[in-house]
Amino acid sequence: EMEIIYYLNIMRYVVENAGDAVIPYIDKVVAAVDLVLKYEERPGVISLQVFKAANKLIRSLIHALITCRPKEYRSVDPTLWNDPNWKNVHYEHWGNVIDLSAANVSWNAPS
Repeated sequence: EMEIIYYLNIMRYVVENAGDAVIPYIDKVVAAVDLVLKYEERPGVISLQVFKAANKLIRSLIHALITCRPKEYRSVDPTLWNDPNWKNVHYEHWGNVIDLSAANVSWNAPS
């Protein structure tokens, strides 16, 4: 039972951060949830912990597909973030405020 919950939680965290990249795998995620909901703690008794973990996975899947949020939560532009010279002195920029109009933000749009 704990192993099932462990794997459901891993799937939940992956789905939460995948955004619309999870779309090709929806059938597999739903099939996995259907399978674990057939797990019985005792004959005729569905495990409450497995049921809750499966519900959290479905909630995360729906949230990933319908919310609009930034793809990355970094405080600097991705081109600057990947610059090797900037990485050597990144600590000098901690706490700097950036102009929102200059921010290059890419969004996960609802599917």
